[in-house]
Amino acid sequence: MRTFSLPDLGEGLHEATLVEWHVQVGDQVEVDQLLVSVETAKAVVDVPAPFAARIERLGAEPGDTVKVGQVLVFFDSQDQTEAGQKAAEAASGSVSVVGRLSHAAQVEVQEEQFKVGAGRTGVARSPSHTSSQEIRRPVSALRPSVLAFAERMQVRPQLQRLVQQADADPSVIGFAEVVALARPAATSPAGGRESVQGEPLQGIRKYMAEASARSQAEVAAVTLWDEVDVSEWYGKADILLRAMSALVKAVQSVPLLNAHFDTASQCLRCYESIALGLAVNTEDGLLVPVIRDLANKIQTPQALRKEVDALVQQAKQRKLAPAQMQGATISLTNFGTLAGRFATPMIVPPQVAIVGLGRIYASPIVQQSAGEARVVPGYLLPVSLSFDHRVASGGEAAAFLSALLQGLRGDDLG
Repeated sequence: MRTFSLPDLGEGLHEATLVEWHVQVGDQVEVDQLLVSVETAKAVVDVPAPFAARIERLGAEPGDTVKVGQVLVFFDSQDQTEAGQKAAEAASGSVSVVGRLSHAAQVEVQEEQFKVGAGRTGVARSPSHTSSQEIRRPVSALRPSVLAFAERMQVRPQLQRLVQQADADPSVIGFAEVVALARPAATSPAGGRESVQGEPLQGIRKYMAEASARSQAEVAAVTLWDEVDVSEWYGKADILLRAMSALVKAVQSVPLLNAHFDTASQCLRCYESIALGLAVNTEDGLLVPVIRDLANKIQTPQALRKEVDALVQQAKQRKLAPAQMQGATISLTNFGTLAGRFATPMIVPPQVAIVGLGRIYASPIVQQSAGEARVVPGYLLPVSLSFDHRVASGGEAAAFLSALLQGLRGDDLG
């Protein structure tokens, strides 16, 4: 029997939620025919068939959380067409083939594994009969940041037991599992204790929980707040493009905040090119598509606006590819379009800074002219800058914010 497992979807993603099957038991599928759609923490991914064969059994149902390497489809290898057999042979040259022994059926199972978008660079591997006991690893195999978070949440012993009991590689155990271990049991009306029953987080919301926990565990976050008078251009210029232009000027003034910091190696990498992560609110949660080479794109604002609109639309329709949400060097969130003046935006490692825009509001403005002060009606834009204090000093962050406010102020409407 041939099986097909959830492939490595890239970008460090270890699991996905099964959204929809496009085939059913008994179907004869062809190479590259759409098999199933899965939702990762980043996007909805359509997974194709790696070879032609008849489907004997499906390994998961819509709504199930499936780990990378978990069997999705069982194929009837005896019912393959000649074309399907040739396609399978061709596929074996481009994917890793791992043979496993099914202890229940005592038959050899060939599991086709491949990375979506990978070229023909895979290497065939010999059959492996490793038991679950043999692949268990000690708690030290966990990511250092996960261990640190477990210490902070005081669940290190529980985490140790979880690792000892798990058949999976401990490296896939993340912050969500630590949070689950730390969650207290609910109190029943009778005064006793009962387990918490609820719907587990999946997809984007699970990623948001893990990202938040990781940020809290790894980043020494500090936030600066200020307001800027935007009366000169409010109602005349595109607020988001104006903010992007100001952010470019701020990065050029203080390049240190356009960077990645690796906690494990304590290495900082600053970037010349700005890859802006733009927070987009959707019904499923927060998505952050990336606008690359921002400094050059801001020179053609109409084209940039079209790109932004397209990315926002793709985000709301869940059509963003994982690659479109990777590699941001600094982020921007315009939460003021919904509500709120100030915030403490969350820094997503390895980034070291994020800018937040609050709700523009009408306010009396004091203007100085010819040594005299007068109060006039105007508009203020609240601005928040969260930065990683391990990387930037308060003075450097203040210099960045000052340059950002200058770009937003309205001295130049171009």
